[in-house]
Amino acid sequence: MLEIPGNGNTEVELPLPCPLSDSRIVQEEIRPAIVSGRGTQYHYDLSFRGTLVHSIPEESTLETIDWSRIPVIPLENYYRNRTDSTFRAVCRTAWNRQGLYFEIRVTDPVFVHREFPETANRWDNDALQIYFDPLADARSREVRGYDDNDYEYAVYPNAAGNSSIVWRVRSADQQLGLGIYAPKDNTVAKDIPSSFVRTEDGYRCRIHFPAKYLLPADLNAGKALGIGIMVNNVNDPALPLYQRRKSALSNTTGGMDCHQKPHLWPVYLLWK
Repeated sequence: MLEIPGNGNTEVELPLPCPLSDSRIVQEEIRPAIVSGRGTQYHYDLSFRGTLVHSIPEESTLETIDWSRIPVIPLENYYRNRTDSTFRAVCRTAWNRQGLYFEIRVTDPVFVHREFPETANRWDNDALQIYFDPLADARSREVRGYDDNDYEYAVYPNAAGNSSIVWRVRSADQQLGLGIYAPKDNTVAKDIPSSFVRTEDGYRCRIHFPAKYLLPADLNAGKALGIGIMVNNVNDPALPLYQRRKSALSNTTGGMDCHQKPHLWPVYLLWK
């Protein structure tokens, strides 16, 4: 029981119900209740899903990171086809003050990526989508959907599966980011590096998001971001657009996708 005087305030630090892990996403159930002096009760749901992200040396690059030392988190939420057992994915995430780094490994016996003339539509392929809520504030808002600080990116391999580009779908408001120097949405993000290689049972993709393209995120230990990750799976390239995706895997829950749902993206706590 914590007592707060009228017109006053106080702070208290309490342990999380479950310790956060660097190898899985943990559900934290936090449901405080406030009782006024007149007995009126106010109930709040501050629950969230979260994980820990370890730091790496500041001089790290996608190719110099020792990825084997970074814990793997499975993407276990199936979107659309939950019986697609041949399709699996895991993700590794790391951070430093230069930005965020991802390695996503996918098991998929059939690789399909059709390079549509309109680049924006290439998500409807074997492709990745990565979302950021830099202030991890989506759960505190009454209105669901994107707000002024959310980002959406896509990673598109070429048809051969030996290279990739990052497509900037949506950025934070200019005043929260780079101002007049902010790049335009719906463009190729040429200075967000990525690599893509086919493997015996699928493919591996690595991406580095520089800190300036995550603003207003604070990339320091103890800070947190909401991050959504989606891996799409297409097996039949002949199907029309919007009918091609057989299934997808994400780090959300309940069979939901990530698009326009920052309140479902897990919280990633930056840790040393």
